[in-house]
Amino acid sequence: MIRLLMRCCIVVIAWLFVMHGRAQDRSARVTRVGFITVLSGEYSDVGQATANGARLAIKDYNSANPAEDVRLILEDDGGDPKKGLSAFQKLRTVNKAEIILPISTFTIGSIRELVNRERRITLILGNEPYEPTDDYIYMLTPSAIPADVAFGKHIAKTNPVGKIMVVTSENQAIIRFGRALREGAGARAEIIELPSGLTDYRSIALAILAKGPVAIAFVALPRESALTLKALRELHFTSKLYFDESVINSITDFKTILGDLSVLNSAELLKLASHVDPIFVDRYVRAFGGNSRLWADYAYDAVQLALKLKEKRPEEAREWLANNVYSGVSGEIQFDERGLRRPEYSFVPLKDYL
Repeated sequence: MIRLLMRCCIVVIAWLFVMHGRAQDRSARVTRVGFITVLSGEYSDVGQATANGARLAIKDYNSANPAEDVRLILEDDGGDPKKGLSAFQKLRTVNKAEIILPISTFTIGSIRELVNRERRITLILGNEPYEPTDDYIYMLTPSAIPADVAFGKHIAKTNPVGKIMVVTSENQAIIRFGRALREGAGARAEIIELPSGLTDYRSIALAILAKGPVAIAFVALPRESALTLKALRELHFTSKLYFDESVINSITDFKTILGDLSVLNSAELLKLASHVDPIFVDRYVRAFGGNSRLWADYAYDAVQLALKLKEKRPEEAREWLANNVYSGVSGEIQFDERGLRRPEYSFVPLKDYL
């Protein structure tokens, strides 16, 4: 009887050692993913959708890799670069996050030098607030720069005679796209910048119409575009209108400010192609509802791709990204030499998306 008890004790102790070892092994495999997005303020709907996309990505990764324990740490930059920098530093030093994804454009501008100095592969959504270079930053949303150049050429071809006005925001991230469109449109195109904090949109509208444009292209922050268009409508403009995709991403602003959207009926839209996986859409709606899923697919892919690269050294990861096409829920992802996702685009009637 004593021998039997001793054998049982030995078995129990051995089992406890095995379980303890497994627990230690699992603890050693913990990966923390820091995710900085806009969870409050003007763009919080998009930020919440990206956070949900990240949650799904973490859930799927853990299900497919039971020996690993990936944990998501969400941080809010509120659209403030300084707050984004603080969130990044907290994730680095306090949370000890192995992967940090500063999804928000507002944040990436404040940490660019830091991530490049640390040779940290950084996947972002949205546009960089500076000219992209061959560095450690990769943009998961399709790059609008080549598309804007092509849009400018299209506008010039469609309107072979007369002035073309390009309305853009006095914002580092946005103005690059206005300049790209002007480049494509050629010498007949002129940029007008909307200063931050502008309140007198009538004066801006008068300045635009004083040029006698045959075409007006908007590549600006959505609310600023809507307020400028409202002032133009009050002055009974007749120019053909052109918009980049931000108008449909923020159509609520236009409805609130303009009320009647008939002024957009003859406008043309630069539409970036979307190949989001319908299975992902269904899963997202089931999990979070269908109110807004804008950029959730890109966020999902950012997390999954970052986890795929986590065991690679920085230069190995850069080489992999330069030479491979990654198939994600947002479609095929391929980067150019500056880390920009190659876009597919078309020019379509805006009314089809209202």
